[in-house]
Amino acid sequence: MTAQQMLILAIVGGLAGGVLWSAFMACANALAARLTAWEEREARIGAARARAARVVEVGARSAGADLDNRTHGHG
Repeated sequence: MTAQQMLILAIVGGLAGGVLWSAFMACANALAARLTAWEEREARIGAARARAARVVEVGARSAGADLDNRTHGHG
């Protein structure tokens, strides 16, 4: 193999490597974006569950207070 052929091979190999690296980075960035969106979705679901638990807790306390008032002749 001549020096010119080796140089051409190195250039083509470098270009192919650059294309592969760019494709890899594009996939990595897309995956990172999907993970971020998933984490944000999970955070919203967690917050909604916490709000629902608080509503249930307040409702249970209120129902318990009503029941106490009824059973002890206050209501």
